[in-house]
Order: sequence, then structure tokens, then C-alpha cells
Amino acid sequence: MVLIEPGPASWKVVDAVGAPSLLVLFHQPDLAELADALLRGVRSLVRGEDVAADLAALVTLVAHGYFAMPTEHLDELVRWLGLPGERPAVPALTTREADILGSIARGHTVRQTARSMGIAVKTVENTQARLFRKLGAHNRSGALTIAYRMGLVDPADGDADEPAAGTQSVIP
Repeated sequence: MVLIEPGPASWKVVDAVGAPSLLVLFHQPDLAELADALLRGVRSLVRGEDVAADLAALVTLVAHGYFAMPTEHLDELVRWLGLPGERPAVPALTTREADILGSIARGHTVRQTARSMGIAVKTVENTQARLFRKLGAHNRSGALTIAYRMGLVDPADGDADEPAAGTQSVIP
């Protein structure tokens, strides 16, 4: 569904239909308007002056489940949400921390990691705690998410036998 400068009645139609929407605006939206549109299911935002060049591609992207919006709006939204806008500095990991991160990426439990590395469960737990502090994470899934963002773990290597941790590949 393509909405052009929607008013309150337009949003009622969007709510009733429940289809992904693309929003065309001829004015500069404020942050509240962007957040409201996203909460209502808008999957793409296009400026009025860009409709001729971008509309067909954006409709295709939205139809395939993608999300797209101009970078300046996305940057503003990222700042508002308190998310880091730039790739954070990559901490130096010890070999053991990198191995444990790789094990986490492969979905291993603490016990499985200890067994595969030939070390005590307590050693894994202590090293994991240091790893979490370095990454600024509170749990294993948070550490993995941050590690993916920093390029410490390649998502494609999640099933590999060898840990991918310590690699410096760039994740888009």
C-alpha cells in the first residue's frame, strides 16, 4: 500500500488492511512522525521529489519484506533510539576469549565448550564473563549480536568446526 501525505483517515485504512506500507512525504518529517509511521507498519519512506526515480524499486523491496528509508531519517532514528551510529571500536580478545566466542557462535553450551576445549566449566564461565565485559554485553546472545556488529564473528561461519572469532571481516 502506498500512502501519499496520509491523514488520520488514511491510517485507519492501513490498520484495516494490515498490508506493508510505503510512505511518500513532500515535507521533512519530524522524529515523532517517523516513529508513528514505523509503529503503524510503514516499511519504506520516500521523499516526494524522489518518487519518480525510487518508487518502483521501493515497492518491490517492500513486497519482498525489506525495509528502506533515506539515511538521514534512519540516522536520526538510530540516534533517538540510543543505538551506536558508528561501528564501535573492536576490543582485543585473547585467544581463549576468541575461541569461546566462536563456540558461542556455533551454539555450544558452557559445558560443551569446556569439553571441546579441554578446560574446566569454571574457566569457561570466567573467560566468558571477561569477554562480556569487553564487549559490553550482559548475556551470550548480546555478546554474539555485538560480536557480529563488530565483525568478530562471521554469521556464515556459525556451523563451522573451527571458531570464526578473531576474524576481522566486515558485516554490512
